[in-house]
Amino acid sequence: VSYGRPRLVSATGSRDGKTIFVMLEDGAMWKFQVAEGDAATWQRLSYTATGIQQLQLSPDGTKLLLLGGIARIVDPISGATLHEVGEVASACWDAVQMDRLAICRVNGTLELFENGKTTQLAKAVDTSASKVIGLQFFTETWNDKKIAPSRHLLVHTEDANDGYLQFVAIDKAPEGTLRFEGDGREQL
Repeated sequence: VSYGRPRLVSATGSRDGKTIFVMLEDGAMWKFQVAEGDAATWQRLSYTATGIQQLQLSPDGTKLLLLGGIARIVDPISGATLHEVGEVASACWDAVQMDRLAICRVNGTLELFENGKTTQLAKAVDTSASKVIGLQFFTETWNDKKIAPSRHLLVHTEDANDGYLQFVAIDKAPEGTLRFEGDGREQL
C-alpha cells in the first residue's frame, strides 16, 4: 500500500551521481539535482512516461532511453523524442563510447545504434525457448598489453529451468588471439 506519492517504477542517474531522473507509477517524471555544496532540488518535468518500465540515462547525460512498449530516446529535460528505437527485449548504453546503444530485439537480433545509424550485428541471440533478461557491454582484456581489448555484448537469457549468458563479439578478434566461436552460450 502506498500513501501520498505514487510508487517508484524506475530511476537512473548521471555517472557523478549529481543528477537523478525518477519515474513514478503514474508516469510522472522528476529530476533530482545536487548543486554546489549540499544544496539539492527536485523538479517535476513537463512530460510523462506512461507505460514505460525502465529509464536509462546515457553516460554523457544528454539522452534518456525509455524502455517499455515502443522504446525511444528522448531529451531528458523536455521529453522530446530524439529517436524511435522500436520494440526491444533489452537495451543498454555503452559506458566507453558514450553515444552508442546496444539493442536486442524481441526476435534476438542484435544492433548497435550510434551517431544516428543502426548497424545489425552478424550474430543473433537464440530466443526460441528463452527470454532476454538483460544486455550489457563487456570488454575482454589480455595479459599482453600489446593486444588491444575487444568488445562484446553479454546477453542474459532464461528459460523455464536455467539461465544463460551469451557472449557476442562486436570487434574482430585481435591478431594473435583465438576466439571461441561456439554458440556463445554459457549456463549459469
